[in-house]
Amino acid sequence: MAAACKAQAKTPVGKTLWRILGVAVIAVGGVVVLLALLTEGQARSALLGGIVGLLANVYAVWRVYASLADASAERTLLNLYRAEFGKLVIIGALCALAFALIKDLAIAGFLTGLVTALLAATLGAITEKSSDT
Repeated sequence: MAAACKAQAKTPVGKTLWRILGVAVIAVGGVVVLLALLTEGQARSALLGGIVGLLANVYAVWRVYASLADASAERTLLNLYRAEFGKLVIIGALCALAFALIKDLAIAGFLTGLVTALLAATLGAITEKSSDT
């Protein structure tokens, strides 16, 4: 398993995945540290929200970038819709689990971590796309 992940990381898809998600991981880490320093009880919730966002982003980035490059425009659009819909389902399911199972979940911290992960991955994808040109 580790050898397969290491080999995948050296492919163009793997590099793109790690760059986009790396930006999100750094952003979530920064928010968690900032909330740990400034507030009490929000950092854990922000970390959980960030993890939910990162897991959803892993699926969406993998779905988009692992597809064939020579696919038709219709196929590519269908793949983008599938990736986004799957990402929303994952976020909904994991948020429902978090709210149902975790005691003392701070909603503001959770949403801060979730939104940070989602926006940072989007910005990572934008910068990845512009760096290829």
